[in-house]
Amino acid sequence: MSKITEALDDGLKDVVKAGEEGGEGLAKHLEETGTRVGDGATAHAETEVKNTEELTKAGSKPADPVTDAKPKDETPEATDSTAGLSAEDKAKAEAEEAARAAALKAKVAELRSEGHAPQRHLDSSDDQLKGRLGQPLFKRDGKPQTDANGYVVSSKKMDPARTDALSLPDTDPLKYKDMYTADASGALKNHKCGAFATKFGDEESLAKADAASRAAIPAGATGRISTSIDAKAAIGDDGMAKLSGKYIDPANPADSAGNINYKDVDFTGSTLTGVFDHDPATGKYNLVTLYPEPDKAVNP
Repeated sequence: MSKITEALDDGLKDVVKAGEEGGEGLAKHLEETGTRVGDGATAHAETEVKNTEELTKAGSKPADPVTDAKPKDETPEATDSTAGLSAEDKAKAEAEEAARAAALKAKVAELRSEGHAPQRHLDSSDDQLKGRLGQPLFKRDGKPQTDANGYVVSSKKMDPARTDALSLPDTDPLKYKDMYTADASGALKNHKCGAFATKFGDEESLAKADAASRAAIPAGATGRISTSIDAKAAIGDDGMAKLSGKYIDPANPADSAGNINYKDVDFTGSTLTGVFDHDPATGKYNLVTLYPEPDKAVNP
């Protein structure tokens, strides 16, 4: 078992122990067996050609095996991971999977209370990712303003954590305000976002990313800590396939009608950036944010 997987499993076990009676033994069994339960499968029946003799007795024309036979159902049979198990073992496996799912939900809820990683990098829709990138700025000659890396500079960025931002009128004072950052007077600052707006595809990927990022925190670190780890090593091929993200096309930021042109992020070679705050009172590291960081070399 890898260090990343151990870290994730330990985090989920803690939640199960805290919220489920008898959870310690169950979590241990999950760790030892890695049992996963699939959906119940339904077998597909095959159509049979009626016996020629029976058709003849009934006064019907004998069936032609080529022209009269109904086509065989070629749909592959679904699989049931609990097939062959006794009723008791099947119930146990289903209970274990239910406990694991509940533990995962509890873990993500905990991350929501610590910071804004789920709110911005799990819950976001494609439209919210686009809205987060804002509106491109242009120079007097009509060319787009770009940063040092050649990406489009923009303004009026909307925070995905402000779930109604897309529907607010442009004159609403909160439309482009950050949900969490304020100045010294307490006034909310404008939302900021880099060249890319990215998200995880499911809760399990976020939980794995959190566990792997925590494992990368240097021993004894205090204050605010940033981590950067390989995305594929942390969330695997399945998690990588579910990542999504957008950025404004540097070569053609908008068409003649002002519609913004977006490009899909290629996550080849991407990393995961995590930010944690150390709580000196408890020794705990609270996750401030965690997001996929694309490789600029493959996203021109």
